[in-house]
Amino acid sequence: MSSQKKSIITRLSTDEVKSLAPNFEVQEVTASLGDAASKIIITSVTDIDKLASLILKCYEAEAAKHQTIKKSA
Repeated sequence: MSSQKKSIITRLSTDEVKSLAPNFEVQEVTASLGDAASKIIITSVTDIDKLASLILKCYEAEAAKHQTIKKSA
């Protein structure tokens, strides 16, 4: 990875992300659609393994949104 800070953007609130990734720097970011959004700063590729529970929660949240859309259609 380059010397620039790398990050992952989620559509979860900052508080929720901090609880799922307590050892990472978490920043609030402006969401384009008005949803909550957070940025997690990572330092290496191995950090992604440490964020497994957060990544799973993000997937579940997005999947739930799509299920709601399908049921409405």
